[in-house]
Amino acid sequence: MNVYLIGFMGSGKSFAVNQLSHKYFSFDTDFSIMKITDLSISEIFQKYSEKKFRKIEKIIINEISYYKNLLVATGGGVLEKNRRVIKESGTSIFLDAQLDILWQRIKLENIERPKAADYDSFRKLYHKRLNRYKKAANFVVNAEDQRFVDEIAKVLKKTYFLNIDNSLDIDDDIDDALTEDKGIIAKLFESTNIDLNRCFYTNAYMGLRTNGTKIGQMPGSNNNSVFQSNRD
Repeated sequence: MNVYLIGFMGSGKSFAVNQLSHKYFSFDTDFSIMKITDLSISEIFQKYSEKKFRKIEKIIINEISYYKNLLVATGGGVLEKNRRVIKESGTSIFLDAQLDILWQRIKLENIERPKAADYDSFRKLYHKRLNRYKKAANFVVNAEDQRFVDEIAKVLKKTYFLNIDNSLDIDDDIDDALTEDKGIIAKLFESTNIDLNRCFYTNAYMGLRTNGTKIGQMPGSNNNSVFQSNRD
């Protein structure tokens, strides 16, 4: 089982994962997308389209769903295409905060966000997504609380989520195995028409799969890729 942090932009999903990465195997989907494409999220939206971004995001979510014991920070729009696979592969924690608090936070960041060009569009998107977060969440954490990361940690304990110290042993050569499989993933990303010559994995993939398949391989198959999955 994985634990997915969901919520609107500015709710602190990436911050929380970073703060807990010393204790849990952690993964940030937006960070991974930026590293894989060598582009910022805003640049992907501008140069290609949001549709292309969602396609990459879907590939990544499908891939990590075959692992267990990953703490995952997701993008704000992840539920648009991945609600079912997230539900089937883990538990979701909704980081909830009021609209104006979120707006203030992102204005203080030095990050260009394609979905936060102005307050009116930000507000409309917030209300559009809010109900989705609530319906998908197994737990809700008040992200306005200064100790919200501690509250997330408490939820992880409730779910019997394994931390690094008491999880199953991780093979020392797992990073090498992931590197060997990057060619498989590179082929998946070619369909996005984005140049991915620098495609690589981060140590965040150190979670363990719940089955015996290799990266990019569907259960029960020798060579089918996760890109061919019909889950959404």
